[in-house]
Amino acid sequence: MDDPLPQKPGFRRRVACPVCGARDIERIYSGSYDRDPVKSLVASNFASQGLVDWNLLIGVALDIDKCLSCYLIYQVEEPDEAMLNVIYTQMITPRFLDEYESKLLSN
Repeated sequence: MDDPLPQKPGFRRRVACPVCGARDIERIYSGSYDRDPVKSLVASNFASQGLVDWNLLIGVALDIDKCLSCYLIYQVEEPDEAMLNVIYTQMITPRFLDEYESKLLSN
């Protein structure tokens, strides 16, 4: 039996608050990963950590909502498992994580 094809990295859109499940929300920010100011922020944060594959972020929204029930502020689009793998193996390299954790443990 053939192995299933690997999932293309992407994002899942939350339709309710991830803490209390309420759907009574307020959009407090709407942007896109491939446009400024979000693109510049991502580029500056990950520049020393690894490589950003911008092809995976073309047209991906960065929406921030506030739950009007519990007041949690959260990112609407959450990375799926395949995207988390990209984030923690390419955008944030294992070497960077090792160095970062070593610094935390030595302080």
